[in-house]
Amino acid sequence: MSDFPLARILDFVRTVSPFDTLDPEELNNLVRRMDIAYFPPGSKVVRQGGDPARYLYIIHSGSVKLTSTEEDGRETLVDVRGEGDTFGGLSLLHSEKGHFTVTAQEDLLAFVLPAADFISLVETHPGFQRHFKFSLAAHDQSIRGLTDGFLVQMTGADPWGDMALQMHNRISELMNSPVLTCPTNTTVRQAAQAMSQRQVGSIIVVDESGGPLGVVTDTDMRSRVLAQGLSAYTPVNQIMSSPVRTLSQRAFAFEAMLEMTRQGVHHMVVADGNRLLGMISDHDIKIITGSSPVGLVTQIDKVTSFPELARLPRRIYRVLNMLLRLGVSAEYMLDLLAEFSDRLTLRLIQITEQEMDVEGMGPAPAPFAWLALGAWGRREPTPPAGQEHVLVMADMPADQAARALPWFQEMARRVKQGLAGCGFPPCRSGLLADAAGGCRTFSQWRERFLGWAREPVAREMETAAHFFDFRAITESGLFEDPLRQTVLEAIERNRVFLRILARAGLESHLPLGFMRQFVVEKSGEFTSELDLDVKVMQPIVQAARVLALDQRVELTGTFDRLEEVAARGLLHRQLADDLHEAFSFLSLMRISRYLEARARDSQPEISLDAESLNKLQRKMLKDIFSVVGDLQELMTKRYGARPAGALG
Repeated sequence: MSDFPLARILDFVRTVSPFDTLDPEELNNLVRRMDIAYFPPGSKVVRQGGDPARYLYIIHSGSVKLTSTEEDGRETLVDVRGEGDTFGGLSLLHSEKGHFTVTAQEDLLAFVLPAADFISLVETHPGFQRHFKFSLAAHDQSIRGLTDGFLVQMTGADPWGDMALQMHNRISELMNSPVLTCPTNTTVRQAAQAMSQRQVGSIIVVDESGGPLGVVTDTDMRSRVLAQGLSAYTPVNQIMSSPVRTLSQRAFAFEAMLEMTRQGVHHMVVADGNRLLGMISDHDIKIITGSSPVGLVTQIDKVTSFPELARLPRRIYRVLNMLLRLGVSAEYMLDLLAEFSDRLTLRLIQITEQEMDVEGMGPAPAPFAWLALGAWGRREPTPPAGQEHVLVMADMPADQAARALPWFQEMARRVKQGLAGCGFPPCRSGLLADAAGGCRTFSQWRERFLGWAREPVAREMETAAHFFDFRAITESGLFEDPLRQTVLEAIERNRVFLRILARAGLESHLPLGFMRQFVVEKSGEFTSELDLDVKVMQPIVQAARVLALDQRVELTGTFDRLEEVAARGLLHRQLADDLHEAFSFLSLMRISRYLEARARDSQPEISLDAESLNKLQRKMLKDIFSVVGDLQELMTKRYGARPAGALG
């Protein structure tokens, strides 16, 4: 190659993953062995079943479509690739005939790397091997390892460097050891003296073998001894927090932070079985991050009015921003966000009950449960998640139920109004906006679910499907467990329900044209925007729901459902891992976009603009489209339900 186009090619290729990981000298030598190829629109660059590719093609401008022709002659669109994408790698790696037909859709300019040079790269650079050989999950992990700016590229958020690294340290590197201990017959006075001498804020109560039984803190001394007027000679086993919540020394610091937040405690014991190893506290986390979400949980529980609660979401989103920049996984972030949302809702219910009683309406006229549905029920309330809740009243005589209904309707109205004030918009589902205000007795809700399960109506199922993600926030067994068993038994007796539910989840096809603004979708519409939730996330959620109900899996979270159905053989492990990674990526992207909009004091946009995505995000989304396409194909084969407007 002459030196004329060298600088031009070099400037472009150094921006393409994973070539951007090569050192400058190696990349320069590699580019010198590349050539430039031009293909007019309609050219067949690679043919399915034809000779193996001789080059790796790196698209500089233009676009190509990858199609697969079935034995019956039907052609299926597999992918659309544009600037910065590659093709030909799969054929080169396996020395096989072309897997797909690659056709130039417009004037195509590509830089081509000879097969021998490409194979050498894959054999000598693990990053290239992971990028071109492995799955979406492995690809994501390879980028994490190769690219210092992964978080910036993926979400647009600036990482917190050393702080993030420290939060990924093992607890064994951060815990306090040895820790102060005492036997069960130690008095409060003796324990306080020992804590003062060691200048620590806690002491672990142990059994005769040294195993941890409970924890006593400075706060316990104040609230459980002084405030209650107990004697200084009270044994510590009467005031200790027990049972002890323990963590493994192999856990990460951010796991300790999240577990303390979920449990609402400020200290966690580090143990190996019954062997005490150390202690890690909320204070230890604050030293690293400057703040901790544990105190926010305590603050939610102490709030006494709606206006106070309405101010807390700002703090919740600051915590999310911190976790995002620390590189915490989507699974943990969603779990923590669900914990905050649950506690906020529960506190709203408690305040509402107290206010209604003070106003002369009396206490709740019957036992009840507040059920979370949809994203809330799955513990995946990615902001801004709309409210999806219903209220279940205990069964009672008809006249008594008629008198109780207005009380529960008023309570539900106030709680939902309070949630709206906290930034959670009302759900607009017609199934929730009924005359009863989402309040029914257990038997009425039972019949409603049985009606869907016994005689599913296709046009209702896309909305009704969210009801099957229900989870009780106020109680765990009184109504939730019997209702769930009733539903699962009804579905077992009528498997047609699963086919109709699966079909409802296949209504929208994947927007392959999204990745390039001027590529035409199968529907013939030009598009440069994508509703991330409806088009990409919901197909994963819906499929996981159907597969879980198929196997009578009681878990409601998408991550948990995917793991369980894979363990039972309904999903290939590779596909399950890819879907897990896809859902994580999509959740992080939604969270980061929401936080970015809040920082600008603007409303988050529902749709993604293709032009706003960087190359890593485009690459990940295209890989995700492929994985979701595989999932939809599996659902079609298993349940005999073909998606409306399906490709091909």
